[in-house]
Amino acid sequence: MKVTNHMIRWTVIMASVGLLVSACAMNSGTENEGSAVTKDEVRSIGKADDGVDYCEKYGWYGDGECDQRLIDAGLCAGPDPDCARNCIPINVGDLEPDSDYDYEWLLLGFINPGIGARGLADFVYIDRVDKYHGPQVVINKRGTYDLSLSENSSMVYVKQDEQGPNEKLFVAQQGVLELSASGGGLADNQSKGSLRDVVLVEAFIDDHGNMVPMDDGTCLLLDHVEWNSLSEGCEIITVDGFTPDPGDDWESIINSFYSPGTGMQSCLDRIDMSFTEDDTGTFDLAAVPNDDPDTCEQCLMLVEDGTGSSNCVPSHFRPVSGIVTIDRMGAKPNQSAGSLSDVVFFEMEDDQYTPMLNGRCMYLRSAAWDTM
Repeated sequence: MKVTNHMIRWTVIMASVGLLVSACAMNSGTENEGSAVTKDEVRSIGKADDGVDYCEKYGWYGDGECDQRLIDAGLCAGPDPDCARNCIPINVGDLEPDSDYDYEWLLLGFINPGIGARGLADFVYIDRVDKYHGPQVVINKRGTYDLSLSENSSMVYVKQDEQGPNEKLFVAQQGVLELSASGGGLADNQSKGSLRDVVLVEAFIDDHGNMVPMDDGTCLLLDHVEWNSLSEGCEIITVDGFTPDPGDDWESIINSFYSPGTGMQSCLDRIDMSFTEDDTGTFDLAAVPNDDPDTCEQCLMLVEDGTGSSNCVPSHFRPVSGIVTIDRMGAKPNQSAGSLSDVVFFEMEDDQYTPMLNGRCMYLRSAAWDTM
């Protein structure tokens, strides 16, 4: 067959179109079955400095293969749902403070059924959720933590066959830790929170003491667990109801006696509550402006041995954690309806402003009132 100039030009045009289509496929938002780009080729890039999420670009999330190595290399943002599907599911009992541990900020929960050797225990640990502010008072960092971030990953880890000859370590790579409340000034391990969708990858400890995930290690999946250790070390109290204080000249205070009594038998113990604003809603008793008795808008004070006889010497406690919800406000400041939850009262110095070193605490899980 005779090759004409027309046929040559047509062949060149079609080849150019083919190259153009291939280039478009390489730069499209997702990769289809016919893409020539492989995960090994992307992995050979090393570290992505262009901000590209290659797993999203080529459609590798949810493709049935866990791409944790690409996530660890910074080539994919993650998380990859395939990693969770390929992990061993675990169930955890109650998360509680580790009373035997030298550092009081550790929480742990027993994994049941076990995932390791028979006769050896497996535990989930929550660590580093608190931070010291000053030499005496510990302030918890309430908030939501993304466990896929490297600075948060060591907050949650698992020890399989703890203290056994083949003990294994797993460190969090995905998931969310939510710290919804804290005990403020007494101990780090007073907190309330939850874990959800946590993926933990087998790891080792390097020469610097860091937890380093293994490239080909197994992984665990913790779907959901909650805890509440706010009462740790505190006396647990209850209240029957709040009423307006008839002896208050400002007509703003409502109060209630609490039980069981914590002071002298001949003296009465009470909680005083007042509101300087007529706002309704949900308010954090430990946040600005409520963290200061001079500026508080929703103000609480627990008074031990407040009334009863001339021998009563009152001790004052202020909330360092807790939520107040005000549903309704009336015409007068002492007319309102609402509820309290997870309130931790901490003992103050005589000035009523300074937390007492080695002071005591009271814990009120919940209470409601209606003085309308």
